[in-house]
Amino acid sequence: MPTIRGIYAPLATPFDHLGRLYGAKVRSSVERLNRTRLAGYVVAGSAGEGPLLSSAEKVQLWKAVREAAADDKQLFAAISCESVAEALELAAAAADAGFHYLALTAPAAYRGSFAEPRRQKLFFESVADRAQLPIVMHAIADRLEVSTAVELAAHPQIVGLWCAEGAANLRDEAAERAPAGFAVLSGLPEDLPQASARGCAGAILAAANAIPFHLLSIDEAIRTRETAAADELSKRASPLFEALAELGPAGLKHAMDLRGAFGGAARLPLPPLDSESRRRIEQALADILN
Repeated sequence: MPTIRGIYAPLATPFDHLGRLYGAKVRSSVERLNRTRLAGYVVAGSAGEGPLLSSAEKVQLWKAVREAAADDKQLFAAISCESVAEALELAAAAADAGFHYLALTAPAAYRGSFAEPRRQKLFFESVADRAQLPIVMHAIADRLEVSTAVELAAHPQIVGLWCAEGAANLRDEAAERAPAGFAVLSGLPEDLPQASARGCAGAILAAANAIPFHLLSIDEAIRTRETAAADELSKRASPLFEALAELGPAGLKHAMDLRGAFGGAARLPLPPLDSESRRRIEQALADILN
């Protein structure tokens, strides 16, 4: 498997005027990002409205992205479901579609019904033992314990950890305590320089759909140890990062529309942006070069 390192885009999912997957726009969006140095794509994650997609739609989306993606892009199939059985079905479909990794989220149902770390560990190990693809654990807020993540990092099929909003402490401790070769990826865009200093291998950032070159410039400044430049570029993008974190897929799609990529409408029940939120995105983009 290729080394997990760099900036990854959790792809936004385009829908047509009837709310169906828009295949032509999937292809054009991926082909646009193929021209960048992004390391790869996460498909059907939360930024891509994955919880609002049926299993059949996820498989359809994975196949469309695989067909359009350049050969040098690493592909992660995002799986968020409650049962091991469904996770394994989706994992098999992702492998058949030609993906490289699974991005697997801990289930949310039955929280508190028995020891949470035990259930988390059982879920990830049960999928990892039987899935055809290696797994990157997706940690959202408090849905994965630090000690559990570190234990799971020893599993030969669990190769990384993606820490999203609310999981900064987990990210930092996992980067320090995980075994060599285990990739920790940040989902916290405002502190990319700090994440790199803590040992993160890269980041999975929704903003990469709209401003890939800006994020790659930050990554390059970090790589070449131009600390002041990395901090300045991160600071310049901070208003957009904050807006996208609050406004979700609808905000991301508006930013994409403003930057010449197809965003379109978010899927119901996600509401459209109001005029104030649209202006906020527009103002946040004003100081970021296209």
